[in-house]
Amino acid sequence: MDSPRHGLHLEDEGFYLNFIANPFPYAINSPPSLFGFVYHWPYRWLGGDIAALRIANVTLTMAPGWILSFLAIRRLWTVGWLQAAVLSAGIASMASIVFRFRLTLTPSYYALAFQSLLIIMIGLLLADRPGRMRQVLGWTLVGVGGWCCFMAKPTTAAAIALIVVLYVVVLRRKSLLPMLGAALVALALLIMTAHLIDGGITGLVTRMVRSAEMEILLLGSGHEVFGSFRIDWLATSRSQVVMAVLLTVALLLSILTGSTDKLLPSLALAAVLIVTIAIALLWIDPISIQPSTLFLVPAFTCLGAMLYRKGLVLRSQPATSIALALTFLVLPHVFALGSNINYWYLGAVDALFWMLAAVAFLSPLAQQRRSLATLLPLTVLAQLLTASVNNDSILNPQPALGRERSAGLYRCYAHAGWWKIGDRGIPPQLSGHGQSQGSCGRP
Repeated sequence: MDSPRHGLHLEDEGFYLNFIANPFPYAINSPPSLFGFVYHWPYRWLGGDIAALRIANVTLTMAPGWILSFLAIRRLWTVGWLQAAVLSAGIASMASIVFRFRLTLTPSYYALAFQSLLIIMIGLLLADRPGRMRQVLGWTLVGVGGWCCFMAKPTTAAAIALIVVLYVVVLRRKSLLPMLGAALVALALLIMTAHLIDGGITGLVTRMVRSAEMEILLLGSGHEVFGSFRIDWLATSRSQVVMAVLLTVALLLSILTGSTDKLLPSLALAAVLIVTIAIALLWIDPISIQPSTLFLVPAFTCLGAMLYRKGLVLRSQPATSIALALTFLVLPHVFALGSNINYWYLGAVDALFWMLAAVAFLSPLAQQRRSLATLLPLTVLAQLLTASVNNDSILNPQPALGRERSAGLYRCYAHAGWWKIGDRGIPPQLSGHGQSQGSCGRP
C-alpha cells in the first residue's frame, strides 16, 4: 500500500481530484458523469488525504471483487467455505487490472462504474439464495449499485438495467416485485441526489443533456447515441493468439487429466506459479500478456471444454450457469458502452468478469467431482494474467489516451472560471450558464 503515496498524473488525476474535491460549482460535466459527488464526502471524511482516498478506492474495488468471486464459486461449485475463500481471492486478483487503465489508483468514473457492476452482481447472487434477509439485502444492493452506476456512467446504467431484467426473465424467477423494489431504491437515491445537486429532477436532466451535448460536440464520433451501439474489432496479434492457445491447452490439460495423472498438472501449476512470482518480484515479463488475451483465454477455454466427453459441459448446463456465464461475458462491454475507445480494449480492465464467465460455464464439471481440480488451475492462471498485464503497464506506461483519440484536447481553468478548447472558448450553445459552469475534464 506504499504506491498510493507516490505519483500524480496531472491530466487525469488532476481532473478526478478537482471534481471530487469540489463538484458543486459546475453545471456541465464533461464527461457526463457525476462520480465526483459520490466520492466527495469520503474525500472530506478522509481530510483531503489523497493517499488514503486511493487506498479506500483500491479496497472498495478488490473487496467486492473477492465477494463476488466467492459467491459465484459457492453458488456453482461444491467446495468448502475455506477453499472457496482462498480460490476466490486468487481469481479476484484480476479486479486490480482496472487500475492499469491510465495507471491511476485515484477514484474515477471508470472505477465507480466497475464497483457498481460488482455490487449489482453480488446483489443478484445473494437474491438468488434462500432466505428472506439475503433476498432483501441482495435486491437492495442491486438498487444501490444501479444508482452508483448512473452516477458513474449513465449509458452503463441503462444497459445493466436491461441485463438485470433479462437475467430475471431467463431464469423465470418470481422476482418481479423484488426487482421493482430495487428499482425504487435506485429511484429514491436518484431523486435525493437530484435535489442535493440541482434542486430537482428537472435540473439534473438539464445538466445531463447539456453535458452529453458538450461531449458529442468536443469528441464527435463514438459518443453519439447510435455510435455507442457498435461492434469494435478485437485488436490482437498472431503472437497473442498463439499465447492464448498455449495457455488454454495447458489449462485444459491440467483440468481434464487431473484425475488420471496428477504429476503433469502439478508440474504445470508449479511452473505457472514460478513465472508469476518472477514477474511480480523481479519485474520481468517473459510472456507479455496484452488486453486481448484476457478475453481470448477464457473464450478458448470455454470452447475447448465443449469438446470434453462429446460436449458434456455444454449438455449439462443448468439455466443458472448459462445465465451467469452470458451475463459475465457481456459486462465488460456494458462497462465500456458510451465510450469512443475500442470496447475490447476498455472492457479488458474488467477482465475479472470474463474469468468468472469461464468459472460459470465450466461449473457442470462439479458434477464429476472435479471442483478443486478445475478451480485451482483457473485461480493460478488468473494470477499469472494479472501479474503480466499489471507488470506490462508499469514497465511500458501508455501515453494519455486523450492525446491519441481526442478531436480537441481541452483544459479547464477552474480558478479562472472559464473554459478553453484549443484556441476556442466554450461553444456558445453551451455557454448559457455563465462562469464556472463547466467541469474540468478530458475525453
